[in-house]
Amino acid sequence: MSSTRGCGMRIHRFALTLILLGLAWASIGRAIWAWTDRDFLIRYSAQPGWEYLLVTGVIWALLVLSAAGLTLSGKPRWFRIAFFEIVLWAGLYWVDVLFFSRSGEALLNLGFLVVLTLVGLLYAAFVLEMIPAILSRFRR
Repeated sequence: MSSTRGCGMRIHRFALTLILLGLAWASIGRAIWAWTDRDFLIRYSAQPGWEYLLVTGVIWALLVLSAAGLTLSGKPRWFRIAFFEIVLWAGLYWVDVLFFSRSGEALLNLGFLVVLTLVGLLYAAFVLEMIPAILSRFRR
């Protein structure tokens, strides 16, 4: 019997979906902020530029919205794609933090962000049944 049918896993999938929707909201906020305050960003020569912030905000929002939809669907065949999208989002986030948006505040919180990212990826892997699938292969 698959764990996708259990009430506990449905609650976890719902919680993961809410987390993903929160990330999508933040990404949409990033894109809207870049668009509405582009004159300010241009005036003070913000790096990266407003175009980068707009495009990455839209891409991040689309990734996590898609992952949220696939997670909420409850269909295990879509969970791998959802997990891939979550991992891709996390990778793009880290590329942004380390190479493009190197703010002092982000670097001060680097340890916390690493732990938060790893815990989030492990939680997503558990909820989307990546960990149970891997463990079942070792039992054979």
